[in-house]
Amino acid sequence: MYFLLALTLLISATILLVIMIRGASKQSPDLLSMRNLFLVGLIVFQYTSGIIAFIAPNLTNPYAIADRRGPGLKFVFMLLLFTVGFLAIYRSGFIADKVVALFNKKQVHVTWPKLIVLSLVFFALGAVFRLVMVQVPYFGILSIQVGAAFLALSTGLAAWAWAPRLWNPIPLLVVIFVVFGGMAIFFMDSFGRRDMLGIVLAFVWGAYYSTWRNISYKKLVFRFGILGIMGVFFLAAYSSTRFNYGIKMASLGDRVRALADADIAQGVTDLFSGQNAASYSIYFIETRPDSHSYDTLHSAKLFFALPFPRAAWPGKPNALAITSTQEINSVGMPKNWNIGPGLIGHFANDNPFLALPLYTFILAVFFKFTDGLLKKYNYDPFVVLPMGVALGQIIAVPRGELANFFGKTVFYIIGGWIAMQIIARFIQLLSPTSSMFVADDNQYGDGLDEDQSDHDTYNGYEDYQSDDHDDSTYSY
Repeated sequence: MYFLLALTLLISATILLVIMIRGASKQSPDLLSMRNLFLVGLIVFQYTSGIIAFIAPNLTNPYAIADRRGPGLKFVFMLLLFTVGFLAIYRSGFIADKVVALFNKKQVHVTWPKLIVLSLVFFALGAVFRLVMVQVPYFGILSIQVGAAFLALSTGLAAWAWAPRLWNPIPLLVVIFVVFGGMAIFFMDSFGRRDMLGIVLAFVWGAYYSTWRNISYKKLVFRFGILGIMGVFFLAAYSSTRFNYGIKMASLGDRVRALADADIAQGVTDLFSGQNAASYSIYFIETRPDSHSYDTLHSAKLFFALPFPRAAWPGKPNALAITSTQEINSVGMPKNWNIGPGLIGHFANDNPFLALPLYTFILAVFFKFTDGLLKKYNYDPFVVLPMGVALGQIIAVPRGELANFFGKTVFYIIGGWIAMQIIARFIQLLSPTSSMFVADDNQYGDGLDEDQSDHDTYNGYEDYQSDDHDDSTYSY
Protein backbone atom coordinates (compact mmCIF):
# COMPACT_ATOMS: atom_id res chain seq x y z
CA MET A 1 0.00 0.00 0.00
CA TYR A 2 2.72 2.47 0.99
CA PHE A 3 4.73 1.56 -2.11
CA LEU A 4 1.75 2.20 -4.40
CA LEU A 5 1.09 5.58 -2.79
CA ALA A 6 4.75 6.55 -3.16
CA LEU A 7 4.77 5.36 -6.79
CA THR A 8 1.66 7.44 -7.52
CA LEU A 9 3.37 10.53 -6.14
CA LEU A 10 6.56 9.79 -8.10
CA ILE A 11 4.71 9.42 -11.40
CA SER A 12 2.64 12.53 -10.72
CA ALA A 13 5.72 14.61 -9.84
CA THR A 14 7.41 13.45 -13.05
CA ILE A 15 4.36 14.51 -15.09
CA LEU A 16 4.49 17.91 -13.38
CA LEU A 17 8.13 18.33 -14.35
CA VAL A 18 7.34 17.42 -17.95
CA ILE A 19 4.53 19.99 -18.00
CA MET A 20 6.88 22.65 -16.68
CA ILE A 21 9.68 21.85 -19.17
CA ARG A 22 7.28 21.61 -22.12
CA GLY A 23 5.72 24.96 -21.25
CA ALA A 24 9.16 26.54 -20.80
CA SER A 25 10.19 25.42 -24.31
CA LYS A 26 7.40 27.66 -25.65
CA GLN A 27 7.80 30.31 -22.94
CA SER A 28 4.23 29.58 -21.91
CA PRO A 29 4.92 30.26 -19.13
CA ASP A 30 8.64 30.98 -18.94
CA LEU A 31 11.03 28.58 -17.27
CA LEU A 32 11.34 31.12 -14.49
CA SER A 33 7.69 31.92 -13.82
CA MET A 34 5.71 32.34 -10.65
CA ARG A 35 3.74 29.18 -11.41
CA ASN A 36 6.83 27.06 -11.95
CA LEU A 37 8.52 28.23 -8.76
CA PHE A 38 5.35 27.44 -6.83
CA LEU A 39 5.23 23.98 -8.44
CA VAL A 40 8.89 23.39 -7.52
CA GLY A 41 7.94 24.03 -3.89
CA LEU A 42 4.91 21.74 -4.28
CA ILE A 43 7.07 18.93 -5.65
CA VAL A 44 9.66 19.24 -2.88
CA PHE A 45 7.42 19.83 0.12
CA GLN A 46 4.45 17.64 -0.77
CA TYR A 47 5.35 15.13 -3.49
CA THR A 48 8.95 14.30 -2.56
CA SER A 49 8.20 14.67 1.12
CA GLY A 50 5.19 12.39 0.66
CA ILE A 51 7.30 9.70 -1.00
CA ILE A 52 9.69 9.79 1.96
CA ALA A 53 6.77 9.72 4.41
CA PHE A 54 5.53 6.46 2.86
CA ILE A 55 8.84 4.72 2.14
CA ALA A 56 11.17 5.93 4.92
CA PRO A 57 9.08 7.64 7.62
CA ASN A 58 10.63 9.20 10.69
CA LEU A 59 8.56 7.45 13.36
CA THR A 60 10.41 9.28 16.14
CA ASN A 61 8.77 12.55 15.07
CA PRO A 62 6.06 13.44 17.61
CA TYR A 63 3.65 14.08 14.72
CA ALA A 64 4.25 10.64 13.19
CA ILE A 65 1.23 8.43 12.52
CA ALA A 66 1.91 4.71 12.91
CA ASP A 67 -0.81 3.57 10.51
CA ARG A 68 -0.58 5.96 7.57
CA ARG A 69 -2.67 3.99 5.08
CA GLY A 70 -6.03 5.74 5.54
CA PRO A 71 -4.78 9.32 6.01
CA GLY A 72 -2.05 8.65 3.44
CA LEU A 73 -4.60 7.72 0.80
CA LYS A 74 -6.57 10.88 1.61
CA PHE A 75 -3.35 12.90 1.39
CA VAL A 76 -2.57 11.61 -2.10
CA PHE A 77 -6.14 12.16 -3.26
CA MET A 78 -6.25 15.74 -1.95
CA LEU A 79 -2.81 16.54 -3.40
CA LEU A 80 -3.76 15.25 -6.85
CA LEU A 81 -7.12 17.01 -6.68
CA PHE A 82 -5.41 20.28 -5.82
CA THR A 83 -2.78 19.87 -8.57
CA VAL A 84 -5.29 19.10 -11.31
CA GLY A 85 -7.60 21.90 -10.18
CA PHE A 86 -4.75 24.39 -9.93
CA LEU A 87 -3.43 23.58 -13.42
CA ALA A 88 -6.92 23.62 -14.96
CA ILE A 89 -7.83 27.03 -13.50
CA TYR A 90 -4.38 28.42 -14.37
CA ARG A 91 -4.66 27.19 -17.96
CA SER A 92 -8.17 28.62 -18.37
CA GLY A 93 -6.98 32.11 -17.45
CA PHE A 94 -10.26 32.65 -15.64
CA ILE A 95 -10.48 36.26 -14.39
CA ALA A 96 -6.68 36.70 -14.53
CA ASP A 97 -6.46 37.14 -18.32
CA LYS A 98 -9.14 39.83 -18.31
CA VAL A 99 -7.42 41.76 -15.54
CA VAL A 100 -4.06 41.57 -17.32
CA ALA A 101 -5.66 42.80 -20.57
CA LEU A 102 -7.03 45.83 -18.71
CA PHE A 103 -3.64 46.60 -17.16
CA ASN A 104 -1.65 49.16 -19.17
CA LYS A 105 1.32 51.32 -18.30
CA LYS A 106 3.73 53.75 -19.87
CA GLN A 107 6.96 52.57 -21.38
CA VAL A 108 9.98 52.88 -19.11
CA HIS A 109 13.38 53.96 -20.42
CA VAL A 110 16.18 53.13 -18.02
CA THR A 111 19.85 52.84 -18.98
CA TRP A 112 21.97 50.35 -17.08
CA PRO A 113 23.80 53.05 -15.06
CA LYS A 114 20.42 54.20 -13.74
CA LEU A 115 19.60 50.62 -12.79
CA ILE A 116 22.89 50.52 -10.87
CA VAL A 117 21.94 53.71 -9.03
CA LEU A 118 18.54 52.24 -8.16
CA SER A 119 20.23 49.04 -6.99
CA LEU A 120 22.54 50.88 -4.61
CA VAL A 121 19.69 53.05 -3.30
CA PHE A 122 17.56 49.99 -2.52
CA PHE A 123 20.55 48.25 -0.93
CA ALA A 124 21.06 51.21 1.41
CA LEU A 125 17.35 51.31 2.23
CA GLY A 126 17.29 47.57 2.81
CA ALA A 127 20.20 47.81 5.23
CA VAL A 128 18.53 50.66 7.14
CA PHE A 129 15.19 48.87 7.41
CA ARG A 130 16.79 45.56 8.35
CA LEU A 131 19.39 46.80 10.85
CA VAL A 132 18.12 50.15 12.19
CA MET A 133 14.37 50.52 11.76
CA VAL A 134 13.84 47.08 13.28
CA GLN A 135 14.35 48.73 16.67
CA VAL A 136 11.23 50.91 16.27
CA PRO A 137 8.29 49.55 18.31
CA TYR A 138 5.45 48.03 16.27
CA PHE A 139 7.03 49.08 12.97
CA GLY A 140 10.07 46.91 13.66
CA ILE A 141 8.34 43.67 12.68
CA LEU A 142 7.18 45.19 9.40
CA SER A 143 10.62 46.68 8.72
CA ILE A 144 12.13 43.18 8.70
CA GLN A 145 9.92 42.27 5.74
CA VAL A 146 10.49 45.61 3.99
CA GLY A 147 14.25 45.25 4.36
CA ALA A 148 14.23 41.72 2.92
CA ALA A 149 12.18 42.87 -0.08
CA PHE A 150 14.48 45.85 -0.74
CA LEU A 151 17.65 43.74 -0.57
CA ALA A 152 16.19 41.24 -3.02
CA LEU A 153 15.09 44.09 -5.28
CA SER A 154 18.59 45.56 -5.14
CA THR A 155 20.01 42.23 -6.25
CA GLY A 156 17.56 41.90 -9.13
CA LEU A 157 18.31 45.43 -10.36
CA ALA A 158 22.06 44.80 -10.32
CA ALA A 159 21.66 41.46 -12.11
CA TRP A 160 19.46 43.07 -14.77
CA ALA A 161 22.16 45.67 -15.47
CA TRP A 162 25.02 43.14 -15.42
CA ALA A 163 23.65 40.21 -17.44
CA PRO A 164 23.94 41.77 -20.94
CA ARG A 165 27.51 42.95 -20.26
CA LEU A 166 29.17 40.19 -18.24
CA TRP A 167 32.69 41.64 -18.32
CA ASN A 168 31.89 45.28 -17.68
CA PRO A 169 33.60 45.86 -14.31
CA ILE A 170 31.14 48.44 -12.96
CA PRO A 171 27.94 46.34 -12.95
CA LEU A 172 30.00 43.27 -12.06
CA LEU A 173 31.39 44.92 -8.94
CA VAL A 174 27.95 46.22 -7.95
CA VAL A 175 26.48 42.72 -8.35
CA ILE A 176 29.18 41.27 -6.10
CA PHE A 177 28.65 44.04 -3.55
CA VAL A 178 24.86 43.81 -3.28
CA VAL A 179 24.72 40.00 -3.35
CA PHE A 180 27.33 39.41 -0.70
CA GLY A 181 26.35 42.54 1.20
CA GLY A 182 22.72 41.40 1.36
CA MET A 183 23.76 37.95 2.55
CA ALA A 184 25.99 39.50 5.20
CA ILE A 185 23.07 41.58 6.49
CA PHE A 186 20.91 38.47 6.77
CA PHE A 187 23.78 36.75 8.60
CA MET A 188 23.98 39.62 11.06
CA ASP A 189 20.33 40.07 11.98
CA SER A 190 18.90 36.57 11.58
CA PHE A 191 19.69 33.11 10.33
CA GLY A 192 16.55 32.57 8.25
CA ARG A 193 16.78 30.60 5.05
CA ARG A 194 13.93 31.96 2.93
CA ASP A 195 15.29 35.51 2.74
CA MET A 196 18.74 34.16 1.89
CA LEU A 197 17.15 32.04 -0.84
CA GLY A 198 15.35 35.18 -1.99
CA ILE A 199 18.70 36.89 -2.67
CA VAL A 200 19.90 33.95 -4.79
CA LEU A 201 16.66 33.69 -6.74
CA ALA A 202 16.35 37.46 -7.27
CA PHE A 203 19.79 37.44 -8.89
CA VAL A 204 18.85 34.62 -11.29
CA TRP A 205 15.45 36.24 -11.93
CA GLY A 206 16.97 39.60 -12.90
CA ALA A 207 19.59 38.06 -15.18
CA TYR A 208 17.06 35.74 -16.82
CA TYR A 209 14.52 38.42 -17.74
CA SER A 210 17.20 40.93 -18.67
CA THR A 211 18.83 38.77 -21.32
CA TRP A 212 19.12 35.07 -20.61
CA ARG A 213 15.55 34.10 -21.48
CA ASN A 214 16.39 34.78 -25.14
CA ILE A 215 19.85 33.21 -25.45
CA SER A 216 20.35 29.76 -26.93
CA TYR A 217 19.07 26.80 -24.95
CA LYS A 218 22.61 25.40 -24.67
CA LYS A 219 23.96 28.60 -23.11
CA LEU A 220 20.95 28.88 -20.81
CA VAL A 221 21.41 25.33 -19.50
CA PHE A 222 25.13 25.95 -18.96
CA ARG A 223 24.58 29.18 -17.02
CA PHE A 224 21.72 27.76 -14.99
CA GLY A 225 23.81 24.68 -14.29
CA ILE A 226 26.71 26.71 -12.93
CA LEU A 227 24.47 28.96 -10.85
CA GLY A 228 22.38 26.00 -9.70
CA ILE A 229 25.39 24.07 -8.44
CA MET A 230 26.76 27.11 -6.63
CA GLY A 231 23.36 27.96 -5.16
CA VAL A 232 22.67 24.41 -3.96
CA PHE A 233 26.17 24.15 -2.48
CA PHE A 234 25.76 27.39 -0.52
CA LEU A 235 22.20 26.73 0.64
CA ALA A 236 23.10 23.17 1.61
CA ALA A 237 25.94 24.47 3.78
CA TYR A 238 23.62 27.11 5.19
CA SER A 239 20.91 24.56 5.97
CA SER A 240 23.37 22.20 7.61
CA THR A 241 24.71 25.01 9.79
CA ARG A 242 21.20 25.94 10.90
CA PHE A 243 20.44 22.31 11.65
CA ASN A 244 23.57 21.71 13.72
CA TYR A 245 23.91 25.04 15.51
CA GLY A 246 20.41 26.51 15.47
CA ILE A 247 19.36 29.95 14.25
CA LYS A 248 20.41 31.98 17.29
CA MET A 249 24.20 31.79 17.17
CA ALA A 250 25.88 34.63 18.98
CA SER A 251 27.62 36.57 16.24
CA LEU A 252 28.28 36.97 12.55
CA GLY A 253 31.75 35.52 13.04
CA ASP A 254 30.33 32.40 14.69
CA ARG A 255 27.97 31.86 11.80
CA VAL A 256 30.65 32.33 9.15
CA ARG A 257 32.98 29.91 10.96
CA ALA A 258 30.15 27.40 11.26
CA LEU A 259 29.75 27.43 7.47
CA ALA A 260 33.30 26.19 7.13
CA ASP A 261 32.37 23.04 9.07
CA ALA A 262 29.04 22.50 7.31
CA ASP A 263 27.92 18.99 6.37
CA ILE A 264 27.01 19.49 2.70
CA ALA A 265 25.43 16.05 2.30
CA GLN A 266 23.19 16.67 5.29
CA GLY A 267 22.26 20.09 3.93
CA VAL A 268 21.33 18.70 0.50
CA THR A 269 19.14 16.08 2.19
CA ASP A 270 17.44 18.79 4.21
CA LEU A 271 16.86 20.94 1.13
CA PHE A 272 15.27 18.26 -1.03
CA SER A 273 13.59 15.98 1.53
CA GLY A 274 10.67 18.35 2.09
CA GLN A 275 11.34 18.81 5.83
CA ASN A 276 8.61 16.33 6.85
CA ALA A 277 5.88 18.62 5.47
CA ALA A 278 3.91 15.67 4.06
CA SER A 279 4.12 13.80 7.38
CA TYR A 280 2.70 16.85 9.13
CA SER A 281 -0.06 17.09 6.52
CA ILE A 282 -0.94 13.43 7.13
CA TYR A 283 -1.13 14.17 10.86
CA PHE A 284 -3.68 16.94 10.29
CA ILE A 285 -5.72 14.70 8.01
CA GLU A 286 -5.79 12.01 10.70
CA THR A 287 -6.70 14.32 13.59
CA ARG A 288 -9.29 16.58 11.90
CA PRO A 289 -12.18 16.72 12.73
CA ASP A 290 -12.22 13.77 15.17
CA SER A 291 -9.49 14.62 17.70
CA HIS A 292 -9.50 18.34 16.92
CA SER A 293 -12.30 20.25 15.25
CA TYR A 294 -11.85 22.15 12.00
CA ASP A 295 -10.61 25.72 12.28
CA THR A 296 -12.64 26.78 9.26
CA LEU A 297 -10.67 28.92 6.78
CA HIS A 298 -8.01 29.61 9.41
CA SER A 299 -5.41 30.55 6.78
CA ALA A 300 -7.74 33.09 5.18
CA LYS A 301 -8.46 34.70 8.54
CA LEU A 302 -4.78 34.79 9.45
CA PHE A 303 -3.89 36.30 6.06
CA PHE A 304 -6.08 39.34 6.71
CA ALA A 305 -4.90 39.58 10.33
CA LEU A 306 -1.19 39.64 9.48
CA PRO A 307 -0.80 43.44 9.11
CA PHE A 308 -2.03 44.08 12.66
CA PRO A 309 0.57 43.96 15.47
CA ARG A 310 -0.14 41.28 18.06
CA ALA A 311 0.56 43.79 20.84
CA ALA A 312 -2.38 45.86 19.59
CA TRP A 313 -4.58 42.81 19.00
CA PRO A 314 -4.15 40.24 21.79
CA GLY A 315 -6.72 37.96 20.16
CA LYS A 316 -4.97 37.87 16.81
CA PRO A 317 -5.04 34.33 15.29
CA ASN A 318 -1.90 32.25 15.73
CA ALA A 319 -0.20 30.25 13.03
CA LEU A 320 -1.09 26.56 12.79
CA ALA A 321 2.65 25.84 12.77
CA ILE A 322 2.77 27.16 16.35
CA THR A 323 -0.58 26.15 17.87
CA SER A 324 -0.31 22.54 16.71
CA THR A 325 2.78 21.98 18.84
CA GLN A 326 0.46 22.12 21.85
CA GLU A 327 -1.32 19.02 20.58
CA ILE A 328 1.64 16.68 20.79
CA ASN A 329 4.34 15.74 23.28
CA SER A 330 7.10 18.18 22.38
CA VAL A 331 9.43 17.33 25.26
CA GLY A 332 13.04 17.82 24.22
CA MET A 333 12.21 20.22 21.43
CA PRO A 334 13.81 23.71 21.44
CA LYS A 335 11.90 26.76 22.63
CA ASN A 336 9.58 28.30 20.03
CA TRP A 337 9.88 25.16 17.92
CA ASN A 338 7.34 25.03 15.09
CA ILE A 339 6.64 23.05 11.93
CA GLY A 340 5.68 23.42 8.28
CA PRO A 341 2.16 21.95 8.15
CA GLY A 342 2.23 21.50 4.40
CA LEU A 343 -0.34 22.86 1.97
CA ILE A 344 -2.55 19.78 2.28
CA GLY A 345 -2.28 20.03 6.06
CA HIS A 346 -3.75 23.52 5.88
CA PHE A 347 -6.61 22.22 3.76
CA ALA A 348 -7.29 19.48 6.31
CA ASN A 349 -7.20 21.88 9.26
CA ASP A 350 -9.26 24.63 7.59
CA ASN A 351 -12.11 22.27 6.57
CA PRO A 352 -11.12 20.71 3.23
CA PHE A 353 -14.64 20.93 1.79
CA LEU A 354 -14.31 24.72 1.84
CA ALA A 355 -10.58 25.38 1.96
CA LEU A 356 -9.42 23.11 -0.86
CA PRO A 357 -11.58 24.63 -3.64
CA LEU A 358 -11.25 28.20 -2.33
CA TYR A 359 -7.48 28.17 -1.82
CA THR A 360 -6.92 26.33 -5.11
CA PHE A 361 -8.87 29.00 -6.95
CA ILE A 362 -7.05 31.90 -5.23
CA LEU A 363 -3.58 30.49 -5.83
CA ALA A 364 -4.25 29.60 -9.48
CA VAL A 365 -5.74 33.00 -10.32
CA PHE A 366 -2.99 34.87 -8.47
CA PHE A 367 -0.12 33.06 -10.20
CA LYS A 368 -1.83 33.29 -13.60
CA PHE A 369 -2.24 37.03 -13.09
CA THR A 370 1.39 37.59 -12.11
CA ASP A 371 2.66 35.41 -14.96
CA GLY A 372 0.37 37.32 -17.31
CA LEU A 373 2.02 40.58 -16.31
CA LEU A 374 5.44 38.99 -16.77
CA LYS A 375 4.47 37.85 -20.26
CA LYS A 376 3.05 41.22 -21.25
CA TYR A 377 5.89 43.34 -19.84
CA ASN A 378 8.80 40.91 -19.75
CA TYR A 379 11.41 43.55 -20.69
CA ASP A 380 10.25 46.20 -18.20
CA PRO A 381 12.28 46.01 -14.97
CA PHE A 382 9.64 48.08 -13.17
CA VAL A 383 7.20 45.20 -13.65
CA VAL A 384 9.46 42.15 -13.66
CA LEU A 385 11.74 42.84 -10.71
CA PRO A 386 9.05 43.48 -8.05
CA MET A 387 7.75 40.01 -8.97
CA GLY A 388 11.16 38.58 -8.13
CA VAL A 389 11.48 39.83 -4.55
CA ALA A 390 9.27 37.12 -3.02
CA LEU A 391 10.54 34.00 -4.77
CA GLY A 392 11.82 32.39 -1.57
CA GLN A 393 8.35 32.84 -0.05
CA ILE A 394 6.60 31.43 -3.14
CA ILE A 395 8.61 28.22 -3.01
CA ALA A 396 7.79 27.94 0.70
CA VAL A 397 4.00 28.34 0.28
CA PRO A 398 3.46 24.57 -0.23
CA ARG A 399 5.43 23.90 2.96
CA GLY A 400 3.35 26.25 5.10
CA GLU A 401 2.62 28.43 7.00
CA LEU A 402 0.28 29.19 4.06
CA ALA A 403 -1.12 32.55 5.24
CA ASN A 404 2.29 33.81 6.34
CA PHE A 405 4.21 32.96 3.16
CA PHE A 406 1.43 33.92 0.76
CA GLY A 407 0.89 37.14 2.70
CA LYS A 408 4.59 37.97 2.45
CA THR A 409 4.49 37.20 -1.26
CA VAL A 410 1.69 39.70 -1.85
CA PHE A 411 3.27 42.29 0.46
CA TYR A 412 6.74 41.98 -1.09
CA ILE A 413 5.43 42.32 -4.65
CA ILE A 414 3.12 45.27 -4.00
CA GLY A 415 5.67 46.96 -1.73
CA GLY A 416 8.46 46.46 -4.27
CA TRP A 417 6.30 47.81 -7.08
CA ILE A 418 5.32 50.96 -5.17
CA ALA A 419 8.83 51.53 -3.85
CA MET A 420 10.39 51.35 -7.34
CA GLN A 421 7.94 53.94 -8.63
CA ILE A 422 8.56 56.28 -5.69
CA ILE A 423 12.36 56.01 -5.70
CA ALA A 424 12.61 56.39 -9.48
CA ARG A 425 10.46 59.50 -9.43
CA PHE A 426 12.45 60.90 -6.53
CA ILE A 427 15.69 60.44 -8.47
CA GLN A 428 14.02 62.03 -11.49
CA LEU A 429 13.00 65.00 -9.31
CA LEU A 430 16.59 65.47 -8.16
CA SER A 431 17.96 65.05 -11.67
CA PRO A 432 15.35 65.93 -14.33
CA THR A 433 17.82 65.29 -17.16
CA SER A 434 18.04 61.60 -16.21
CA SER A 435 14.33 60.87 -16.59
CA MET A 436 13.38 57.22 -16.13
CA PHE A 437 9.85 57.66 -17.45
CA VAL A 438 8.41 58.45 -20.85
CA ALA A 439 6.17 61.49 -21.12
CA ASP A 440 4.39 60.39 -24.32
CA ASP A 441 1.23 58.34 -24.71
CA ASN A 442 2.82 55.28 -26.32
CA GLN A 443 1.95 51.99 -24.69
CA TYR A 444 3.65 48.67 -25.16
CA GLY A 445 3.03 47.50 -28.65
CA ASP A 446 1.51 50.82 -29.84
CA GLY A 447 4.69 52.16 -31.36
CA LEU A 448 8.49 52.08 -31.41
CA ASP A 449 11.11 54.73 -30.97
CA GLU A 450 13.86 54.71 -33.58
CA ASP A 451 16.44 53.42 -31.11
CA GLN A 452 14.16 50.51 -30.23
CA SER A 453 13.45 49.39 -33.78
CA ASP A 454 15.64 46.30 -33.55
CA HIS A 455 13.50 44.86 -30.76
CA ASP A 456 10.05 43.37 -30.94
CA THR A 457 7.55 44.66 -28.43
CA TYR A 458 4.34 43.26 -27.10
CA ASN A 459 1.05 44.03 -28.74
CA GLY A 460 -1.36 43.03 -26.01
CA TYR A 461 -0.72 39.54 -24.72
CA GLU A 462 1.24 37.90 -27.56
CA ASP A 463 4.42 35.87 -27.34
CA TYR A 464 7.71 37.71 -27.45
CA GLN A 465 9.72 36.48 -30.42
CA SER A 466 13.11 38.21 -30.14
CA ASP A 467 16.14 36.01 -30.65
CA ASP A 468 18.59 38.45 -29.12
CA HIS A 469 17.58 40.57 -26.15
CA ASP A 470 20.46 42.78 -25.04
CA ASP A 471 19.15 45.88 -23.35
CA SER A 472 22.40 47.71 -24.01
CA THR A 473 20.76 49.03 -27.20
CA TYR A 474 17.68 50.36 -25.44
CA SER A 475 17.30 54.05 -24.69
CA TYR A 476 16.29 52.31 -21.54
